Amino acid sequence: MILHTYMRCIVLMVVLQFYQNGLAQAPINVMPMPNQVHYQEGSFDINARTIVVGDDKVLIKQCQQLIKAATGFNLNTAETSDLDNNVIKLELNDASVGASNEAYSLSINSNGVFIRGGVHGIFNGLQTLRQLFIPASGVHRSSSTLAYLSIEDEPRFSWRGLMLDVSRHFYPVEDIKRFIDYLAFHKMNVFHWHLVDNQGWRIEIKKYPRLTEVGAWRPDREHEHWRTRTWPSDDEAKSYGGYYTQDEIRDIVAYAKERFVTVVPEIEMPAHVYSALAAYPEYSCFNNDIKVPAGANWPNYEIYCAGKESTFGFLEDVLHEVMDLFPSEYIHIGGDEADYAQWEKCPDCQARIKSENLSDEKELQSYFIKRIDQFLGENNRKLLGWDEILYGGLAKNATVMYWRGWHKDAPKEATSTGNNMIMTTNNYCYFNYYQGDRMHEPLARKFNIPISKVYNWQVIPEGLNEEEQQRILGAQANLWGEYIQHSKIAEEMVFPRLAALSESLWTMPDNKNWDSFCQRVPHLFRWYDVMDLNYSKAIFLPKVNANTDSLDNNQIVVELHKESSIGKIHYELNGETPTSSSPVYTIPLKLTSTTALKAATFIDDDMAGDITERLFDFHKAYRAQIVLKESYHKDYTAGGDMGLLDGLQGTKNMKDGHWQGFYMNDFSAVIDLNKKQELTQASITCLQSATSGIYLPKEMSLEISMNGKQWKSIETISHDISSKYNGDVIYKFSFDNLNAKARYIRISAVNLKQAPVSALEKRLNAWIFIDEIKVW
Repeated sequence: MILHTYMRCIVLMVVLQFYQNGLAQAPINVMPMPNQVHYQEGSFDINARTIVVGDDKVLIKQCQQLIKAATGFNLNTAETSDLDNNVIKLELNDASVGASNEAYSLSINSNGVFIRGGVHGIFNGLQTLRQLFIPASGVHRSSSTLAYLSIEDEPRFSWRGLMLDVSRHFYPVEDIKRFIDYLAFHKMNVFHWHLVDNQGWRIEIKKYPRLTEVGAWRPDREHEHWRTRTWPSDDEAKSYGGYYTQDEIRDIVAYAKERFVTVVPEIEMPAHVYSALAAYPEYSCFNNDIKVPAGANWPNYEIYCAGKESTFGFLEDVLHEVMDLFPSEYIHIGGDEADYAQWEKCPDCQARIKSENLSDEKELQSYFIKRIDQFLGENNRKLLGWDEILYGGLAKNATVMYWRGWHKDAPKEATSTGNNMIMTTNNYCYFNYYQGDRMHEPLARKFNIPISKVYNWQVIPEGLNEEEQQRILGAQANLWGEYIQHSKIAEEMVFPRLAALSESLWTMPDNKNWDSFCQRVPHLFRWYDVMDLNYSKAIFLPKVNANTDSLDNNQIVVELHKESSIGKIHYELNGETPTSSSPVYTIPLKLTSTTALKAATFIDDDMAGDITERLFDFHKAYRAQIVLKESYHKDYTAGGDMGLLDGLQGTKNMKDGHWQGFYMNDFSAVIDLNKKQELTQASITCLQSATSGIYLPKEMSLEISMNGKQWKSIETISHDISSKYNGDVIYKFSFDNLNAKARYIRISAVNLKQAPVSALEKRLNAWIFIDEIKVW
């Protein structure tokens, strides 16, 4: 409720400034920003008597719907006529606007709103018009004011997409339709549907019913961490899953078509197919007993046999039904992360290598991909695959989806041979990575991609000549589903980062501006609220950098900052919730005593986003002497030897600089308090993040001593957090009621040594991550 109030106030404030500053100078709150905008003096009022005029009944209906959502008005319609007063006029004219069929012009003057272009262009213009309004949110108005302006607009790139992985976690039809609506709102035009992977086959294939009878279901292990789930047993209930019937798919494809979103299916091959081979093991190399994994599995050991002709017959049968359902120009066939161990041992695959005069298994994969490429070409379709399809030679007509950002030569390799490429590099486009402070976000992959990084991404890679640059069709975001258990989590991971990506793909670089984007975010969030879209507010969350003062050991220096260029950070140092009356952060804070910091961003008097909280504790062991039995890992030092006694608390971000990591080793540390002291309590904070192989110690022990030689055991404690816990956790081992005197304290922790047994072929060695040791 506070956020809704905040958004209403901010949008109204922007509109007020709009009129106070003069309409001719006012910016517009549209995402993505149009490429040409010209402002004029004056405004037009849409009211209940405004008429929607146009030839295309579908566009007219869509216009009525968006006006109702934005203003509350149910507008009447009329066929194309001489009406040119108090109208919203949709004028189909393909020849007059831009080179792209997505181009449009929009003008607002004393007579009304006029949108010109092709059918797709007018649809895009309607999305722009929609965002020019302050959404009604159930409030009916007497009129709604739009400033005079003219827009000439078309996209920079033709491919602007989002990939949604429904194999690892299944989403119902209504959720898929919602995502298609969100794509249209952001002028994105491709929905890449990842329907097949190891953990689930999600598309009905009538000729092969076991693909969904067997391949669509796995054991329900949703309470366990994805990486720690073991292989299913024969008698275990397979109760998690689902699939889309062919009728449901046709319905979704038609729904997307009305919104000018192309649905591109992905049918993985030759790897990521445990779900298919569990149903039809005869298409593997050795007809093994294969199961649908309950969670992570690596490597992709069981893959389609490239030596059996029956494999290609099966795949062509599947693709025939896929092509019947999806009219898209492209069919995505995966092609990534294939392990060749089975092919190396398989007589059929080795015979294929010999008969086709191939040099190795990489060329066998190339043969596999080229054969599927030829089949798709014969059916007037194009093959799309991940950049591993470059292995062994690229198929002539294939388009490469570039995801491995560390392979810098891939864009040049693909485009120099005349192949097209779509950019989706993991370090910019993987929206299953964190985007802000992990204390405020759902469980995700361990890396961070903040919204500013997405916005400032240079889509076209360096090193391409002009002709090669033209072969970059565009880009898309990928949302891999390991940790995304339902659509509301998916929304929070995608938005508003998709808005940043949409502007990078639609708006020409010279028309982009980060400050302008930030100014438009509050209006965007207001629309998100009306659409009941769950989104991240990390752009406004204050971030904390804290370090001990290099000149004064008795001080901790705290710096606050945020991604957004708008708003001010207000803070409290007493644990109270900050308000607009709280101090404004301007210079680094210097702390000399235990402090409970809370900070938040405010725009005018309203809080934007969440509150950041940090505790800085000046306890009895603060900056005392410490001796470690085993040294910490060079990559996780917490700032050095004093890292465990510096008053700074680590977060769920393992790379925040405040954790000391101990790989495979037990932990033991002796702390010298410099003098005998009364001790009442001690605590040690640890991190568990199974995603990264970090686990809580099996147990933690505390001993005390007067002289550092004779030791008295106080207590050994364990914990009740499962090593398969589905999430990251910060856990504090507490030793209470010590009631003892001592100068020395020894803390010992027992490392788990290895990760729990899981479906991963290779077990991970375990880390202990320890942060602050506190003594009172």
